[in-house]
Amino acid sequence: MKLNYYLNRKLHILSALFLLMATIQFAKGQPSIWTQYEPATSYQPLTINKLSQDPYGRMWLGTTKGLFSFDGSEYNYINLRDSTTQNITAVLCDSEFVYMGFEDGKLLQRSLKSWKAEFNRLESFDASIVSIGIDKLQRRWMATYGKGLYIRDGMKLLHVGTEEGLPGNEIYAMTISEKGVVWLGTDGGLSKCTIVSGKPEITNYTVKDGLSDEIVRCLVVDSKENVWMGTQDHGICVFDPVANRFRIPSFSRSWSYGPVSALSIENNSRLMIGTHGLGLISISLYDNFHPVFYNLSTGYDNVKVKDILKDSEGNFWIASANRGLDHFPA
Repeated sequence: MKLNYYLNRKLHILSALFLLMATIQFAKGQPSIWTQYEPATSYQPLTINKLSQDPYGRMWLGTTKGLFSFDGSEYNYINLRDSTTQNITAVLCDSEFVYMGFEDGKLLQRSLKSWKAEFNRLESFDASIVSIGIDKLQRRWMATYGKGLYIRDGMKLLHVGTEEGLPGNEIYAMTISEKGVVWLGTDGGLSKCTIVSGKPEITNYTVKDGLSDEIVRCLVVDSKENVWMGTQDHGICVFDPVANRFRIPSFSRSWSYGPVSALSIENNSRLMIGTHGLGLISISLYDNFHPVFYNLSTGYDNVKVKDILKDSEGNFWIASANRGLDHFPA
């Protein structure tokens, strides 16, 4: 009896192992839903830091080796002559220009309407520019890592740092909502900046207010003005400015995927989360926060996500430190 028991138990274990291996092999044999676009070997090694799309559908890539445009299949290198470094750490397109922020603190501008356009230097700060934004009043916002926030309002250049109320001058991320509210992710939590009577006003939120992590690395605002934050150690946290309340989504309550490095959201239905070395997570916001993981088990391994762009058609483009561009269809 004992012999039969152990034989049956062994067969059950072997069957389970066989089923597991078959499942893994089946998964490996499935075609990936993403398409990878690697830069030419002549440009390697190359890290794409930031992405932006212009009104004509072209993407503009800020990289460790300068500026590239991308038409959906091919990279085009744009030669730069006006910076001590080629490392572009922020990029933004509006209806007329592409703006580039550099690691050495310079801000350059180039026309989108002419391939022979020259670069114009607009500003120069003594700190890396991490994000650029333009609000509805055409004020230009520049967040830096080390010198706080700068605002170009016509001829005036406003500065917002610790003396003006920021918890620290090290800003990781910035985004501007549809209502014109500027949100900042810093080493000291979440900050809101508005212009009142020509002067910046700062409101800070920390773990004492319900924020899950003091270090906010990336931000995105949804259509309801909720602020989604990617943090250093505790995954995703959401702030509702109407209710003035933070919440932690269920999928993030036992976070084990390391620092969140990028976020993007599509129609309040799909959240894309980029991590620093553990791949990509797609969250269905309509389906009880159902997650889909793109990591080692699905062939999307060792991906250090730098930025995520949602294009005009709802597709997601992933920039990473080691893969070039990956396209995930809508």
